[in-house]
Amino acid sequence: MKKFLIPVILALFAGGLLFFKLNQNSQTKPLISNITPAFSPQTRKAVLIIDFGNEIKASYQSEIETETTVFDLLKETAEDKGFVLKTKQYDFGIFIESIDQHENTKDKSWIFTLNGESAPKSADNIMVKPGDIIEWKYTEPIF
Repeated sequence: MKKFLIPVILALFAGGLLFFKLNQNSQTKPLISNITPAFSPQTRKAVLIIDFGNEIKASYQSEIETETTVFDLLKETAEDKGFVLKTKQYDFGIFIESIDQHENTKDKSWIFTLNGESAPKSADNIMVKPGDIIEWKYTEPIF
């Protein structure tokens, strides 16, 4: 009887540890970590991340149309989520002055990247493709 009881107790103990570990991992995952798209480019979706600084980030996955610009995606998301977006039109394109009351200052401004790379043009002059990851970051200007 003892030979049978010891493996059963060990199995229950191991199962309990596994359950505890899996449950603990699911509760400690951060809201936003290294974000990678969980979709294929054929789904016509893109990810928009807004980093307000101080470790506050919001991530949105959006269905994109054929002629959607980075600015269109930001504007549609702002309207959908209810935050205020202030812009100014220049010869080179649209400039983002504030997102949800986080206004540009001499110390911080809104800068965006496309798939982790600095953008060569303004947001209204870059088309979004399926699978793109656009990140707007409220950060210290680099110029």
